[in-house]
Amino acid sequence: MKQRMIESIEGLQRTEGGHILYYFRDIERYADNVVAFILSNVKLEHHILIIENDKITPLIRNKLKPLIIEEQWNYVHFINNFDFYFTYGDFHEAAILSYFMKIAQPYLDNGTSLRAWSHVEWGHLDTTACLIERVEKMADEQTSALGLTLVCAYEVDRLPDTMKDTLVKHHQFIMTDEKIISTDQ
Repeated sequence: MKQRMIESIEGLQRTEGGHILYYFRDIERYADNVVAFILSNVKLEHHILIIENDKITPLIRNKLKPLIIEEQWNYVHFINNFDFYFTYGDFHEAAILSYFMKIAQPYLDNGTSLRAWSHVEWGHLDTTACLIERVEKMADEQTSALGLTLVCAYEVDRLPDTMKDTLVKHHQFIMTDEKIISTDQ
């Protein structure tokens, strides 16, 4: 992992929340960045929800295993992204928010710092563009209201060009495999 990326992620963790759009291309670098996100949060004793698919979760766990001690695993919570986005059958933004709040509420009620990383995957992203925009708008509002840091990760090669501008307007930061920038820049 590049030290500069780790420092950028750590800097974001000290803020009062933020909504980060991550366009990734390389699965290995993506997993390294998830691990950097986890490490920076564990160091600050934040709880982390990692909403990820069954293929990438073992890769992340294996990279993380030699880097944290047993007690620190208590801060890391993995959720299958398919289960998360399709818990109530078809995709619906109210159901996603309800499920997220069901998971997050115990941490929020206890005043526990909570961060989330979500790998967003839907069959054909071009056919669900308006649905994704509504979810991202809702997520942007919730991250602000709750003071959460949320990373929404999309595989850039599967993302239609028409969606990129739409997604940017609902995030404060854009992240790639190599860098993080503010959308205000």
